[in-house]
Amino acid sequence: MKKIIAILLAGTLAVSSAAVAFAGTAPKRGDVNLDGKIDIVDATTIQNICADLGDYSAEQLAAADADNDGKVIISDATYIQEIVAGLIDPDAPQPEPLDPAEVYQKGNEASFNFSAELLKSCNEPGKNAFVSPFSVMAALSMTANGANGTTLAEMEKTLGADRNVLNAYFKAYPTYLRNPGSTTPYVEEYYDYWSGEYQYSEVVPATLEVANSIWYNNDGSHSKLNPTFVKEVLDYYNSEVFAAPFNQDTCDALNGWVNEKTHERIPKILEKMNKDALMYLANAVAFEGDWEEPYDKDYAVRDGIFTDDNGKQTPVELMYSSEDTYLKDGDYADGFMKYYKGYNYAFAALLPKKGVKLSDYINSLTGERLENALQPDTDTYDYVKAVTPKFKQEYDASLKTNLEAMGMPTAFDKDKADFYRMIQSNPYGSPWIGDVLHKTFIDVNETGTSAAAVTVVEMMEPGAIDEPVDPPKTITVRLDRPFVYMIVNVETKTPVFIGAMETMGE
Repeated sequence: MKKIIAILLAGTLAVSSAAVAFAGTAPKRGDVNLDGKIDIVDATTIQNICADLGDYSAEQLAAADADNDGKVIISDATYIQEIVAGLIDPDAPQPEPLDPAEVYQKGNEASFNFSAELLKSCNEPGKNAFVSPFSVMAALSMTANGANGTTLAEMEKTLGADRNVLNAYFKAYPTYLRNPGSTTPYVEEYYDYWSGEYQYSEVVPATLEVANSIWYNNDGSHSKLNPTFVKEVLDYYNSEVFAAPFNQDTCDALNGWVNEKTHERIPKILEKMNKDALMYLANAVAFEGDWEEPYDKDYAVRDGIFTDDNGKQTPVELMYSSEDTYLKDGDYADGFMKYYKGYNYAFAALLPKKGVKLSDYINSLTGERLENALQPDTDTYDYVKAVTPKFKQEYDASLKTNLEAMGMPTAFDKDKADFYRMIQSNPYGSPWIGDVLHKTFIDVNETGTSAAAVTVVEMMEPGAIDEPVDPPKTITVRLDRPFVYMIVNVETKTPVFIGAMETMGE
């Protein structure tokens, strides 16, 4: 596996086969060696400066700030490498930066809408669905950087925001956490009533790891990628880029990447690669979180029955707890939120009112209602007596038909799709999306939750073979019948995962 990845990494140079050293009179910024040109030697010199190796003049140190951000750090060397590869024109005017508050607001709104619509499109009565709207949005947003015209307009409408907003939103997502500093382990003090002393324990916060990659078919029969498209995917999505012929070795390498990035929860996404495909764009998400208040296996876990909407009963293990975050979707559903360590992420559940089938509830759901439902209700009830089943689920689907129905059919139409921004040229026509493959996994138990998702967009192209004063008010929410559940970002309230639990034991 390591050998294959090494070969593919070496092959990434083929993506920029048209790249040449920056020609002409180069600007002083970046020309660290003051020799009148910007080349890979300047990048190496910046690395030496960052490592405090050698002595350099004030003029050289000023030139080493290649990206003009007021400091010399390793990213300046990366900037030089991108210039050399032809991915950046240092003289090109830079676009006006977007308002971060606007990106946050529009990105969250888009996420709620897309989550509701994707769940609706995947929901089938009597069947479970579990998807990662975050993963699907990220993969399609990467892809949208190669789109133009109607294709782009439909993708932006389906995703819920303009391409530049989506790019900025996904790049800034790591900052959208309630406690950004708690993403690394920390020591927590607590009072042990049995010993009568204070104890200390290390807390490992819940983590969400995100990875993106492009797999480019460099067998010689496909278009070269547009450097602008590659640069944007690298800049906004921190994507890895691999180039190699689409054979079984490359397929094994892609599946190995998926297995690694999902913490071995999803071993593979492809049985084989389409050798006529231009590219695969992949997003992988891995979530690991222990409950802030875990369930005591001896006292809080009991045998129970889950009854689906057709009356079928299945034995399950039910976990009992008291939660202080009540959720309410108007007169449609009650729910609760249970936090993971670090308080950056939470498990959220919405249980339709008795007599309402889960599929009918989901079909009525909107992004606005989902957003409102995930805002904690502090007035109606003080706490929730929550009952949650232990469960483990896997989901696997092609989302092509779903996304076409959600409003982006042109992207899948080989005669109408416009992804010319993705490639340098092709006299036979534009690439199009052949398929969008999605796999998920979740395990909810006494200690916490593990979840993972992967989304792969297959690109084809022509030319190849085709504190209460009164007594506390409480409510009991028993998830022993069909319900909607999510893993949400506590700060934004946006779902990273969302699912429909129709039946147990499948």
